[in-house]
Amino acid sequence: MPLVEIIRQKGILKDFPGRTEADLYLWIIEHYWYLAQSTQEDISLEQAAEDYRQEFSQRLVKKMAKVLKRAVRAMKGGRDIENEAPTDETPPESQK
Repeated sequence: MPLVEIIRQKGILKDFPGRTEADLYLWIIEHYWYLAQSTQEDISLEQAAEDYRQEFSQRLVKKMAKVLKRAVRAMKGGRDIENEAPTDETPPESQK
């Protein structure tokens, strides 16, 4: 139950929509074993849970995608590149 409590206290389940505590329990336990083997260090279940969240959270992936899109838009002078119509300056998809 300690890992289930960590999942609940940290709100990790909200980062994995459509998944259950049981799903996360299994994945985090496997991740815990992987981290312990690869680092040869003692790690806590809490560290493993946070590392798993950072590595695999769909919410964080979506958040990073938004940040990257904003950065690209800002570098292009503030244009909305997602909805921008092609111009003579924009090469066709086959030339990119």
